[in-house]
Amino acid sequence: MDELVFPREFTRVARWRADRSAVVDHGTGTRTSFAEHHTRVARLCGALHDRLGLRPGDRFSALRSSLPELETVVHAVVELSTGADLDADAVSSMRPGRCRGTSSRRPWSCGVTRCPSRRRARSAKRRLREQWEETR
Repeated sequence: MDELVFPREFTRVARWRADRSAVVDHGTGTRTSFAEHHTRVARLCGALHDRLGLRPGDRFSALRSSLPELETVVHAVVELSTGADLDADAVSSMRPGRCRGTSSRRPWSCGVTRCPSRRRARSAKRRLREQWEETR
């Protein structure tokens, strides 16, 4: 498959169901519509591309708890067609259609880094986790 179908389908659904809820934060009760989520994804894509220089084929590493913002990050990275290395704890705590609020046990976001290789991505994740541990 040369091209990801997701960006086209997501754009189509965002237009068709613009006022419907795309992301629901069950911790705070906050709802984000498809139109608003699509706008956030587009803005984040622009920022990742323009500010960080993220390009297709680059490795992207993010330490993130299962918050509504994770949906935006994942969709933006997929739209840019880059490989996403998400923190294993964040992925394992994700539930389909649910996001925990900031009152969750580990509401942290240590940062984002651009890494050209898996080894450097793992190293960056380790450094970010150590920084987070120091702030606890």
